Amino acid sequence: MLIKARSDRGKAPRQSVISPIRVPNEAGGLDAVELGSYPEGSERDSDDALTASLAVYDSGRGIWPTMSVAEGCMQVLITGMMGAPV
Repeated sequence: MLIKARSDRGKAPRQSVISPIRVPNEAGGLDAVELGSYPEGSERDSDDALTASLAVYDSGRGIWPTMSVAEGCMQVLITGMMGAPV
């Protein structure tokens, strides 16, 4: 999970994402396929994400709405690598 350019990968329990499409198995039946997983966030994680997004949005005048998508992506990558909050 990525909040304020900090990743807590591996710390939260994960929820599997299962495809609605089934694939044939060797026994002639159909099996579900796991597409991936995502971290299950807590109430605190949700509150932290909301607080961070409100701060960078700042009623449309903040850093995020005034920069290009490319600039935003680069800022997240760079600050994430440096360990600084966005």
